[in-house]
Amino acid sequence: MKIKLIAMLLLLAVFISSFSACSQKTRQTAESFDCFDTYSSLTVYCDSNEFIPYKNEFNSLIEKYHKLFDIYNLYENTVNLKYLNERAHLSPITVSTELFDALVLAKELYNTSCGKFNVAIGALTSIWHEARVHSLEFPDQAFIPTQKDIDEAILHTDINNLILDKEALSVFYSDSKLLLDFGAIAKGYVASLLYKRLIAIGCENFLINLGGNVVSYGEKAKNNPWTVKVENPFDDTNLGYNTPIELNNSTLVTSGSYQRYYTVAGKNYHH
Repeated sequence: MKIKLIAMLLLLAVFISSFSACSQKTRQTAESFDCFDTYSSLTVYCDSNEFIPYKNEFNSLIEKYHKLFDIYNLYENTVNLKYLNERAHLSPITVSTELFDALVLAKELYNTSCGKFNVAIGALTSIWHEARVHSLEFPDQAFIPTQKDIDEAILHTDINNLILDKEALSVFYSDSKLLLDFGAIAKGYVASLLYKRLIAIGCENFLINLGGNVVSYGEKAKNNPWTVKVENPFDDTNLGYNTPIELNNSTLVTSGSYQRYYTVAGKNYHH
């Protein structure tokens, strides 16, 4: 009888141990190298099955907004910024609610920043992009836009020429040379949407990193906050990173001039 009891207790202990091991939360990560021309990731501490809907939301949302904000490529059945930049000066174009909401926010940010933030700067950024692409491909022909070209482009950066019709969800450019560029807001905007969506579907802890736009929620473990390290481009040691920064339901955004640039006459011009 005692032997049977001991055997049953041992079996129960093994079962509990196995169950605990199966339900233990571990680090789960979803990664993307294809969206917004950068590395993006989602990290959650949970079991693998629980992570599936979070991973799906992450992949679906960043892909959707990557296509919407793309100014270089067109996609089937998608009206995006490139489509608008090519056609919206001809007649009003109906867009998705997601893109329209982003355009409304962009105009609001223009006003609250007293014009310092302007998605209608595309005419100017496009000539710098062309110069950068050509200079990287042909370094011996590297150049920067002329002041004449810059002054001409600036004439076509008035965001008041971006006409939004809320009832029709339509977009019209009243300047035929107006171009939109969401490069300054895209990743941060999508990170904020992901943050809200993951919370809505029950994710209790996560860390989002969209190319230097980092957003945290909850803790990665009890009393163990999320931490990130910021690369120090001027560190001549082998460490290469600054002291870890603890994040508690907060956002950390970084940008630098030491990776994306091209050189003209010994001077670097960054993105």
